[in-house]
Amino acid sequence: MMLYRHRKNVRIGISLLTALFLMIGLLGPISAPVASADDDELPEYRIRVTDVDSLLAAIGSDRVIEIADGEYNLTMARSYGKESYSDSWYWEDGYDGYQLRLRGLHDLRFEGSGRELCSIVTEPRYANVMHFTDCENISIADITAGHTPGEGYCSGGVLDFADCRSIRITGCELFGCGTWGINAVNCSSLIADGCIIRNCSYGAVSASSCLDVRFQNGSIFDCGLSKEFGDDWIAFQLLEASTCTGFAVLNTEIFGNIAQTAFQSSSTVGFFVGGCRVHDNSIGEHGTYSDEFGKQHDYNWGGMFRVSGQPACVTGTEFQNNQLAVPFFFYDEEDSFPAPDSQVTDPDGNPLDQSQLESMTHEDYDCADYEVPASVSDAWQSEGSIAHAGLKEYHVTTTDEFLSAIGSNTVIYVDAPLIDFSAASNYGGYGGTSYYWLDIYDGPGLVISGVNNLQIIGQGREQTMLQATPRYAEVLYFENCSDLLISGLTAGHLKEAPGYCGGDVFEFTGCHDVIVEDCGLFGCGVNAISAESSSDFSIRNTEMYECSQYGAILWSCDHFAFESCVVRDCGANGLELIDTHHITWDGQRLADGYIEF
Repeated sequence: MMLYRHRKNVRIGISLLTALFLMIGLLGPISAPVASADDDELPEYRIRVTDVDSLLAAIGSDRVIEIADGEYNLTMARSYGKESYSDSWYWEDGYDGYQLRLRGLHDLRFEGSGRELCSIVTEPRYANVMHFTDCENISIADITAGHTPGEGYCSGGVLDFADCRSIRITGCELFGCGTWGINAVNCSSLIADGCIIRNCSYGAVSASSCLDVRFQNGSIFDCGLSKEFGDDWIAFQLLEASTCTGFAVLNTEIFGNIAQTAFQSSSTVGFFVGGCRVHDNSIGEHGTYSDEFGKQHDYNWGGMFRVSGQPACVTGTEFQNNQLAVPFFFYDEEDSFPAPDSQVTDPDGNPLDQSQLESMTHEDYDCADYEVPASVSDAWQSEGSIAHAGLKEYHVTTTDEFLSAIGSNTVIYVDAPLIDFSAASNYGGYGGTSYYWLDIYDGPGLVISGVNNLQIIGQGREQTMLQATPRYAEVLYFENCSDLLISGLTAGHLKEAPGYCGGDVFEFTGCHDVIVEDCGLFGCGVNAISAESSSDFSIRNTEMYECSQYGAILWSCDHFAFESCVVRDCGANGLELIDTHHITWDGQRLADGYIEF
């Protein structure tokens, strides 16, 4: 994740001054720089806005936007759906309209006049009200936000964050039909304090690959109720965290919701519930389905808790008058979900069963006592040396060292015979600035994202092994990376693990200028190499074997050269090419389709 701050040199002439005065008239009064009495860290530059056009014109870094009373309907903006001419935001085209996407901002506060008085809304059902990308130190206070009443099901949420740091949402009301009140992906330090989330169709808060997400001193109600249309829709998970480190729900009242699951933790380190009141919710889904012979079967789905990976921790939380159509703890023996007594513990690590949780009395939790679990991200990187080409050079012998070394302009020498990614101390938790964990089905897989000029060099094909244990995870998944070298190693899934594979060995999405040489890539991976929307690959002297499907499958790829490679003992000993161009095998041009060797 990189924060882009745009700086421009400006000469102010008579025409520009005139334009400046016109802009001031559009934005509303601009106060002189003042220090905030409430928060010494707030920016001093303040802009007061009174309509949706002045709100959009005011968006930028290093400022407080004071929002006057009223409804700010983004769909009514004069610029709606048009080119924004702004480095800070733009309209993103969706299915039924446009969503406001804010990008690269820092030190920005939206300050409403009170959530009962001030609202920001949008009309398209498939759009988030506001989506933030690559932003830092963003504050949203004392507003209401959601979708206007209208027909159709929502596919967009209310507040959506991707690759953001230090987000504060205070005293806000977030309402449906938005799918999620708050959705965060690859973010750190996101705290919602004193907020209401209501009437959202999927759930209240969803976090994936995040560090330190907290919802505290608030309330969550009427989610999963589609009262407007009178159908039987229910929410999925009210509060969910996937591959996060530190996800806390503190001093929150959760009531009147209809959902499959109340609390879902998937491969998350430090899922914590403290000082909450959970009452009068309808949890779980019961229904029937027909098999291929037309026979009817009953099914139940959901639970008050659905936890895989590390257990959740609960303290001082009251559970009363909840209607459960399913067991209190989600447990699916076929899918190897943990036994119920291992899903939830007290702060000392003692397992809690259903009766202990339902007899627990409410006790407010002091939010100041909450501690985010430690993260190993980037902690070890200072030990790297500078190589001859100006690259950082690391010699690693453990999984944690390998992960901490991941970054741009870096050479990683793997000096250990085995790097097992499931042995990472943050396995399934928050990753780092250049990688994260992706939990697909049976465990987290490693994703290396947005790095340039990275080399991973082993001791030799028979000397160095990179290994994944989950069968549905890739061993290494690269997205939006360039100038990669992977050399002198073997990679594959743990052979002794049970079950069918759903993951590949190496997967590339949106990657360019990649060399894979002198490697052995083996099953049970579905494909040894899978690539999509990628180009300029050289795969040399590499053996692809024992995979359940192909040696390699390429989608929408350009300029791939396979030289002195071998495909053997796979489900199909060849390549599958779909919408590709300039693919060669030992210099011979290949056309789309299946090519067998």
